[in-house]
Amino acid sequence: MAPANEFFARALPPALSGAPSRLFSELREFLDFLIEELKPFPGRGHAVARLVVAVAATVIICQTLRIPEPAYSAYIIFFIANDDGVSSLKLGLLAMVGTTLGIATALGITICFMDAPWFRLPVTFIVIGGAIWLSRVMVLAPLGRLLAVILVLYLSLADTIFNPETLTEATLWLWSVVGVAVGISVLTNFLLEPRPDLLLRAQIATALESTRQLLEKPLEEPADRWVRAKALRRQLYGSPPRMRSLLARWKQRRWPDRYDTVDWELGIYIVERLLSSAAALALADNAVNDGTTCLVKTQLGEALAQLRQAVENSNPEAIRSLILPSTDDLPDFPGKPALAELAAALSDCRSVLLPYARPGEPDSGGKPGSSKSGFLIPDALTNPEYVRFVGKTTLAIVACEIFLNAVNWPGIRTCMITCAVTALATVGAQRQKQLLRLTGVFVGGLMGLVSILYIVPQLDTITGLLLLVAAGTACCAWVAAGSTRSSYAGFQMALAFFIMLLSGFMTSIDLTGIRDRFVGILVGITAMWIFFDHLWHTSSRRQLVDKLVAILRLMAQAPQIVAAGQTPEEARQQASRFRGNLTHELDRARLYLDETKIELTLAINPKAVRGDELEAMATEVSFAAFQLLALNEHKLRAILAGQLSSAERLLQPADSALARGFADLAAGFDAIHQSFPASLNQPSLRAGLPRPAVDFALPEEIAAVNLDLRPIYQSLENSIQRISRLDWIVRALP
Repeated sequence: MAPANEFFARALPPALSGAPSRLFSELREFLDFLIEELKPFPGRGHAVARLVVAVAATVIICQTLRIPEPAYSAYIIFFIANDDGVSSLKLGLLAMVGTTLGIATALGITICFMDAPWFRLPVTFIVIGGAIWLSRVMVLAPLGRLLAVILVLYLSLADTIFNPETLTEATLWLWSVVGVAVGISVLTNFLLEPRPDLLLRAQIATALESTRQLLEKPLEEPADRWVRAKALRRQLYGSPPRMRSLLARWKQRRWPDRYDTVDWELGIYIVERLLSSAAALALADNAVNDGTTCLVKTQLGEALAQLRQAVENSNPEAIRSLILPSTDDLPDFPGKPALAELAAALSDCRSVLLPYARPGEPDSGGKPGSSKSGFLIPDALTNPEYVRFVGKTTLAIVACEIFLNAVNWPGIRTCMITCAVTALATVGAQRQKQLLRLTGVFVGGLMGLVSILYIVPQLDTITGLLLLVAAGTACCAWVAAGSTRSSYAGFQMALAFFIMLLSGFMTSIDLTGIRDRFVGILVGITAMWIFFDHLWHTSSRRQLVDKLVAILRLMAQAPQIVAAGQTPEEARQQASRFRGNLTHELDRARLYLDETKIELTLAINPKAVRGDELEAMATEVSFAAFQLLALNEHKLRAILAGQLSSAERLLQPADSALARGFADLAAGFDAIHQSFPASLNQPSLRAGLPRPAVDFALPEEIAAVNLDLRPIYQSLENSIQRISRLDWIVRALP
């Protein structure tokens, strides 16, 4: 690794200063986002096939048995279906429990208060508020959310059905609507469940190929480099969570191959390092034509190709025999540190073949320790934020109920359901989900409109209808199988498409259903905006800063995670647990980052900070986190080699300085965060924190024990200095 990482110091200022508007307009940014989100990845086609089969089977059963609301049965498939059959079964059972509780509660309200609407409505709203509260404080949060949706749906039925017997019958049919979808989903996923080991290897191979292509095809134009860097960063955000999910499923199955012959958690972390370094390299000036640099890039590309082949063919010997070039003789250019980090990450790949756990030993890594226990989360009864959340959501539902009855438009009852399903903790999360809901309904409604006008009149058998449903489901499922940034739009596409196409047991060209649904969604979103923006406003920006402070405090603990006095098993468990906690916090921060960007984009006031600047800060923090994890892995291998005991005394000053540097950053950012809005009144918004004066110098004696960690410590020192210069972003966020 290079002795100092000056790459970010050179590469980030252009990102912070913003790209030319003619090249990086918001339209191009949106189109690039769509292209990346709709790209195929391993397992996406399989997920689409399972959803198509499950929906087709559900439609056949509903049409044959005359079960009402077949559109909702088909839609529920999207929520229940999962790559993992066991997870689908658990989610299905949870859905049935929630449905049963919701129907029982609704029937109780009907029996007691059907003839007294002045009592029925207040009781219904109180029960809905209780369900919304449970959706925030229950350990099994989906159960509370499903209960709230069922009760809101019952409220909309009670507004249009005034006969107690008819209302009871319609309410009881909800159980069959959900039950058919659950049964078909579970059966389909058990029969068509993919092999998680093959999908995991394919995901890793895809990430390695993306990195290799960057080395083989250097980009000359700044605009192309920027687009490639964004694509790699999106892959960094989306791929590792999918990989960890696949690994968790593989560990549960323990088939067809043993998973504990390779430290897959470490392998996924190394893939993150490779993608992060590749994104950094894409931003650098790649117009370097000297022979040494070209040779190093070629050799790294060949090593990546060999590693990909080894992963696909399950060939550990090929990983052991990787030949990597030296980066010490590279000339100075902006991308040199990124190439050095690529080489270092590839070198660490060999350590995945030395699993520290004995066969059959439970792995404590990969999953952070959860603070949730019992039925409710610890602060369920003490945190006033949950009560405020319930108040805002319930008021929005009440406002929609009043508007619906005032205009006598029962078709827009989706306004209340919109309030229930888009009620999230922060404004940014709500904005994101509401935009996806609107977009999905528009696209799905357009698909349904085209089908009704041009295809349905030509159909005369159920076979034709099934083919049409399968084609539409495939389009919706492709979007729904994507990342969390866009998957919800696929769900709403499916619902709008099914409502138009499966409105009953006969084909119909009535277009009022989708019109009313779209108007209802607009009314619900408007109500949510009014109440959530003016009552106890909870900003995603504040949550993002809180998460940043928490991550920096966690990073300050890294130098003390692995110590010489630990046994190899204890050190492995500590390092794995810390790695799981840190990667979990980084994943949560990335979600807050997306929500904050949406919130800033839709803000009425001028934006003091842009999305690119937020991503620059996230890149810095992620890079430092990966370096800390690499430091722990080096120390862990030193324990196995018996070298850490003699070197720990020499490393102690640098470790203390490292911990103090990240702790000071956390304290400084937290002080800015707590002083809002006073921090906005400073003479200069971009006035930085005092630069941490820490000395990471290692004594020359460290070389005597063959444990040269100078590059990592130097890189971390540079990262601390650069992160401290970005404190103006924290000042601008709240």
